[in-house]
Amino acid sequence: MFLYRDYELWGEAVPLVDFSMLLTNRQSRECMHTRIILLSNPTSGPIKTLGIIAEKS
Repeated sequence: MFLYRDYELWGEAVPLVDFSMLLTNRQSRECMHTRIILLSNPTSGPIKTLGIIAEKS
């Protein structure tokens, strides 16, 4: 977790759907996950998504 002035940035790994597995009804041999970067401004309230990075593991 980093602090930058009044903003807080953090990322959390979450599952990403493998569409090839859904379309072919087979299990995927590759595991995918994403890291979502969020920006929270204490003065404006709601959290906004800055970006999503997908990677194979």
